[in-house]
Amino acid sequence: MSEVLVNIKTGRVFGSTNQALNEKQRYAYYVTDLLDSSWTGEKFLNGFGLTKDYTYIDYWTLRKRSLQLFRENTYARGILRRLTRNVINKGINLESNIIPEIVNLTDEQSMDWDETSELNWKLWSDDRELCDYRKQKTFGELQADCFDTAMISGDCLVINHINPVTKLPYIELVDGEHVQTPFPSNPKPGNRIVHGVELDKFDRHVAYWVQTTNINGYTEFKRIAAYGEKSKRRIAWLVYGCDKRLDEVRGEPILAIVLYMLKELDRYRDSEQRAALVNSIIPLFIRKTEPGRGSTPFTRGSVRRDTKTVIDGDGAERTFNISKMLPGTVPDELQVGEEPVPFNTQRPNVGFKVFEQAIIDAICWCLEIPPEVARLIFQNSFSASRQADNEFKVFLSYRVWKFGNDFCQPIYDDFTIQSILTDQISAPGFLQAYFAGNWKVVNAWLNTEWTGISRPSVDPVKDANASEKLLQVKITTFDRECRKNTGMSFRTVIKKLAREKKLFEQYSISSSVDENNNGEPVNTNQQTNNILSLIKNIDNKLDEAQG
Repeated sequence: MSEVLVNIKTGRVFGSTNQALNEKQRYAYYVTDLLDSSWTGEKFLNGFGLTKDYTYIDYWTLRKRSLQLFRENTYARGILRRLTRNVINKGINLESNIIPEIVNLTDEQSMDWDETSELNWKLWSDDRELCDYRKQKTFGELQADCFDTAMISGDCLVINHINPVTKLPYIELVDGEHVQTPFPSNPKPGNRIVHGVELDKFDRHVAYWVQTTNINGYTEFKRIAAYGEKSKRRIAWLVYGCDKRLDEVRGEPILAIVLYMLKELDRYRDSEQRAALVNSIIPLFIRKTEPGRGSTPFTRGSVRRDTKTVIDGDGAERTFNISKMLPGTVPDELQVGEEPVPFNTQRPNVGFKVFEQAIIDAICWCLEIPPEVARLIFQNSFSASRQADNEFKVFLSYRVWKFGNDFCQPIYDDFTIQSILTDQISAPGFLQAYFAGNWKVVNAWLNTEWTGISRPSVDPVKDANASEKLLQVKITTFDRECRKNTGMSFRTVIKKLAREKKLFEQYSISSSVDENNNGEPVNTNQQTNNILSLIKNIDNKLDEAQG
């Protein structure tokens, strides 16, 4: 009895044992069986479909399609606007928080330095002439532009110039679309250019090639160094709109994964709207049951605007003006064999709303946005709305932290260093530590926190009561509750409260929170001193806990 050689997965027959198989047949059998037994993610042959290679990404097409959707697609523009208004709003706020123990300052001196730094930053960032290279927008508006550009184009190039008058930074933004590889490319020896980014042998960004147009209308490329050759100052860097893989140097538009869904959903909505319009334009048809009958004023009434005279059965003339007939007019001058038939196509589709919501939910799910927030429709219960708001806060917390570190922090670092170098602000020991490479002291001076808008609570009273209960049973911290409810750190809140209490005492006034039931102030100098002593002890404990 002969035995057949069959691949158990593909069912392919290669021969039988009683046949003289040649070497190629035996080799094909074993190789095919080995390949078919490897795990590729499929449960049956060709079940996964075409496998794509994302080594080479067509960033140009992705950018153009993303920009087209932003211009034309109501869904795309709504999603991007929601993100910008919630993440950036009027601009991410600076909270300077130097570490006094490392820079050898007292708590009072550190508070004064923080407030002075924040004030200088605000005055600079609100002046278009100082912060914008083109002198058109404030720093908050530049943040919104950078965020929008990074989401639509995938990334945005930030160039940090030095104002020759103030010696402070002023910012230029370049759309990532203009960062391209020149032809012919001419990188420095040992470097290579990938998608307009010049990399060294360690894959570090050393320069960016920007396509520009000169005064004669010819295209040329300008090389922007990432760092100064002598000063090592950070000159240019890319801010990305969404996550990118480790080996990629450019970012994808945030809408790249849903381009097709958004385009098709927009087509569906347009077609339903057009169908409803057509349904409203054509009021009725005239059905003819007898052949050979001519048309009457009503058979062409939907398009005629002139006056028509007809003769009725008694020989009397009657005049009709179709365009001036009132709604609800009943035609009684049809010929024999004609009857009016209403034009009803059941459009728009009654299931469109449910389908639209399902697609928007899928789009929001992959973009980490609660559908209620994207659609601005809040019809669920309090618990459901609260959970959606909490999930969005998690998303916003990461986005604000990410954008603050990527865009704002490098500019603030340069702003502070330039202010110290030009004696616009005093920071004892900073320059010595900076030039000596003492990173610990430098980072202690430049330590900041970037906070976005404090989103109003769904029920602030319930949240406040919940925070109080959690603090009483000691399963949370004051710092965590401060950040959750106000967006500020506990140390920042305590410092500001202490300064406010001093101002109240200086002008002999009191707040209602410091009065008894009779409206009499209960705050005294001794209590203030006790509060300041408590603040100092809390700061020490926090520093010990943080290492």
